[in-house]
Amino acid sequence: MGPGCHFDPADWFIVCANVLGSCYGSTGPLDADPATGQPRYQHFPLLTIRDLVAAHEALRQELELEDIHTLIGGSLGGSRHWSGPCSGRICSTTWW
Repeated sequence: MGPGCHFDPADWFIVCANVLGSCYGSTGPLDADPATGQPRYQHFPLLTIRDLVAAHEALRQELELEDIHTLIGGSLGGSRHWSGPCSGRICSTTWW
């Protein structure tokens, strides 16, 4: 991804979205509960792939994107494509 690459921001509107519960920029089980100041651990809500799809669908709607040309991600990326109500809006997927 970058200038001159297959996914060039000059040609595409590129969105890099985190997943709920990830330790890379989202609230997760190790974050402190504001009420106790302690990590949530097992008290953190259970999340399903459908929950993650719903969050990304809400982002798509908020950004007013009609379709997603390409969804790229690890194996979870493919799972999101096949499990969501928005799967018809995704033109292609790539995962590893």
